Parts: sequence; structure tokens; C-alpha cells
Amino acid sequence: MIVTQNGCSDTSACETISTVGIEQMTAADVMTVYPNPSKGVFALFDHQSALSGELVTVTNVLGETVYSTNITGNKTEINLTSAQDGIYFVSIDSDFGKLVTKIIKE
Repeated sequence: MIVTQNGCSDTSACETISTVGIEQMTAADVMTVYPNPSKGVFALFDHQSALSGELVTVTNVLGETVYSTNITGNKTEINLTSAQDGIYFVSIDSDFGKLVTKIIKE
């Protein structure tokens, strides 16, 4: 880059910047839902104990809420035994942003 001021010019050295931004955490970094697939009872494990008190919402593929609870401790049970077999999405609005993972009930 050439900078000119008061009739004088100087060339600065170029620097390569390869990464910019903040690394985003994913649901897998913070939580695990196990077993998956399941017959209906899942355990949500909070890896960093950072989600305590947060609301967990489980929705079906139509976006309808089928289950919700608050996280208590590092393991929270999700019971979908009365729900139909299929694909569901577990979501948590947290300080890390919206965390979403997919679970399968068979």
C-alpha cells in the first residue's frame, strides 16, 4: 500500500491475515443427546455445565413443540415415549447462541 502526504510517499509492507472472526461453538461442543436413535428416552449431557437452567425444546419436523423442560445439572432426561416415531430437533437458546441437534425416535 502506498501512503502519500504533503508530497511524500511511502510504501508499507503487506501482511496476510488468514483468519478473522470469532469461533462459533456448535451443539456438539456443548451437549450430547444419547442414545440416538432411541425408543423414546434420551439423556442430554451438558459437557461444560454451562446450560443449567436453560430451556430445552423438542420440536417435530413440522416445527411443533412436543416436549420442553429446563436443564438441571449435567444430565437431563428427555422422555418422548408418548410421541410418534420420527425425527425431532432438540434446541436450547443459550449464551452460546441457539444450539440444535437432531434425535431419532424409533
